[in-house]
Amino acid sequence: MAIPALLICIIGFRLECVAIDALHTVDLGVASHIVGNVFWLIAVKKKAFGGTTQDEQIKNLDSDMKKWYARTKTAKMSTVQGKLTKDRVRTSKGWPKLKVKAAATRHLSGYALHLLTIYGAPEDEPVRVVCQLLHRFNEILKEESQFFSQRAKDEIAELGSNLCILYSGLSAAALAKKEKMFKMMPKLHLFDHLCVLQANEIGNPRFYWTYADEDLVGLLVECAESCHVKTLAASALFKWLHVYYK
Repeated sequence: MAIPALLICIIGFRLECVAIDALHTVDLGVASHIVGNVFWLIAVKKKAFGGTTQDEQIKNLDSDMKKWYARTKTAKMSTVQGKLTKDRVRTSKGWPKLKVKAAATRHLSGYALHLLTIYGAPEDEPVRVVCQLLHRFNEILKEESQFFSQRAKDEIAELGSNLCILYSGLSAAALAKKEKMFKMMPKLHLFDHLCVLQANEIGNPRFYWTYADEDLVGLLVECAESCHVKTLAASALFKWLHVYYK
């Protein structure tokens, strides 16, 4: 297959430059499904916080989540912005998936594990272990430097494989019961490659995830909105440089 001409023109471009991004693959992918399913399981299916309707049940979950934030002293920039609603915990097609910012989802892995520890039943043990593995993944990224120790390499590889196997089992069990829970998604496969191969070869995903790029896009959007369409490119770049070096 011919290499696209645009890629050939990029100075220094190599195959190694293409990497799986933890923000989109994990925080907005695998983690959003896991945390969303835990929220739905505990708040709606088990009715752990009471409420006669699903809206009330999620509203009560939101109240408990805010108390957890206060107890754990979670930074405001890492919390869910606005109120948690049913539509933010479940998709329009009925599959649980948390729809909040990536950083908020990442920090909620600890809250999801807390919910399962307090309200989970013995039959929920596979779900709790999946949450525990996800939370441990985030801890490893936080604890380790740019290049993983051998211990971390071994742990994250085993962690990634086990999480994918357990999640696949939960998905198959839900499918057998005809329940819309633990939807299988392509990003689970990417997560396995991230943990087993990429993290071992090029290091800690925290050092090449795209959070900074996403912030830059948001800043440039604000700059571009104030520019005239005929001078958009040059004006937006000038204003961004002015803001950045101010």
